[in-house]
Amino acid sequence: LYANGLKIDVGDSKSAAKAAPYYRRAAKEGSVRAMYNLGVFSLRGDGVRRDEKAAFEYFREAAKMSHLGAQYNLGYCYENGVGTEVDLVKAQRAYEKSAYGGYARAQYAYACFLEKGIAGTVDLRTAAKFYKRAAKNGCTDAYVSLGLIYVSGNGAERDRNKAREYFYKAAQAGDETGYYNYGCIMRDDGELREATAAFEAAAKKGYAPAMFNLGKLAEENGNISAARKYYDMGADKGDEACIRAIDRINS
Repeated sequence: LYANGLKIDVGDSKSAAKAAPYYRRAAKEGSVRAMYNLGVFSLRGDGVRRDEKAAFEYFREAAKMSHLGAQYNLGYCYENGVGTEVDLVKAQRAYEKSAYGGYARAQYAYACFLEKGIAGTVDLRTAAKFYKRAAKNGCTDAYVSLGLIYVSGNGAERDRNKAREYFYKAAQAGDETGYYNYGCIMRDDGELREATAAFEAAAKKGYAPAMFNLGKLAEENGNISAARKYYDMGADKGDEACIRAIDRINS
């Protein structure tokens, strides 16, 4: 998460330790890349002492020089109180700058802020626009968000075909919620075989709502033992719908 764009292996403390002195020298001379990488090192503790405050300062200085990754990480710091106090307005502002610069993760984060009103401002149409940009730039997390927008019509006109397309893309990327939502679309369209396969893929990744839907499909087909198995799996994960289903079957 913190090392997007880093040119050396993330977590390679030996390489980082060798690089750090050179980056410090370059940072003093105004190198924005050096500032950013030192922020990454400081946040992760790669080759240097872990220091969230130092990481924040490096990201802030690099962000002033329009480094998109630093702007994104600065937003993350403000959002989560990493090296500084939580300030959601500043977090949104940092994400916005990076998002308009074309940074995919920032586009997704900025869209989340606008969709959910995290910093107090809700703008569903702009959120949808930046989810689309993030998805186009390869941010797979944006696929599910776009699919849900096309299902609900909040921020864009309802379009089940586009929702299906984005859920499928998320599933192809291995996202459990992508599998789940694609399964829901297929189930509602009567494509039960494909729905079951999608729910099973999500369940294998530990997604409890998919377990509930597998149980429900099995129960509707009269296979109570299979339904109980799936409900038990979901109940073990604390899923309330599965717990209620088990109670109902046992009553």
